[in-house]
Amino acid sequence: MKNFMWLLKSIVIICFMLKLLPSPVLAITSEQTIITEHSAFSALKQAIDDNKARLKHYKEEKQAITLIETSEDSEGNIFQQVFIPEGSENGVATGSWKTLRQDSDFNQSVSIASEVIFDSKNFDLSKAKLISESHSTWVFSIANIVNVNSDEQISNQQMGKIEQTIANKLFTELLIDKQSQQIRALKIYTKEPFKQSFMVNIEKFEIRLSFAQAWPNGPLIRQNLTRHIVGRFGWLVEINELITTKTSKVAMINMADAMLAL
Repeated sequence: MKNFMWLLKSIVIICFMLKLLPSPVLAITSEQTIITEHSAFSALKQAIDDNKARLKHYKEEKQAITLIETSEDSEGNIFQQVFIPEGSENGVATGSWKTLRQDSDFNQSVSIASEVIFDSKNFDLSKAKLISESHSTWVFSIANIVNVNSDEQISNQQMGKIEQTIANKLFTELLIDKQSQQIRALKIYTKEPFKQSFMVNIEKFEIRLSFAQAWPNGPLIRQNLTRHIVGRFGWLVEINELITTKTSKVAMINMADAMLAL
């Protein structure tokens, strides 16, 4: 059980995702393929450029962000925390999370990276593929961005095997809004069950994140997040975890104010 929980806690996703918009999917005919793909990839580039421009403005204006994130499990248990800016590093505001509420029965196996601001710099778009289109969105498959961290004593060789297994089994989809040509959602998931080790089986792994601008012309932040993990450790221990996380009370402050408040 300890190994299973460590495996799930070790998965840190560097990025962020929303439920895909329920618009009917459009078939891409051979006559439309060239035009559709050109428009879609132009929008993808525009979305990445937009994200970079927002981050640049955020840094140049010495802005900082504060917000509250509330997570709830399938039993209604709550974990709530507030992000408090405390300073800056390389021109980027830094801070820490303070727990506001943590119900005793709340438990999460997966730790999502605590960065609240979305950054696409780790995306390898050279391998992006257009996989579907609706009236309002384009959906791309992109290379996985998964990093594995551990507090346990583990060799580089063992870590490499874990990273390779995860990279081979997880798929990532990026959703672009047609009207705004901005990144709206990210989905990371498994298409089929897989066995991490002799004792650990993962039947379902799915994380969905949605993004929205923090304020007009502000950076994109993670707005909503859902994660669903189903698995088994050995013959007796089953894991079925569904957690939703929502962001609220988002506010902009400048870093000078943040430093004065310390």
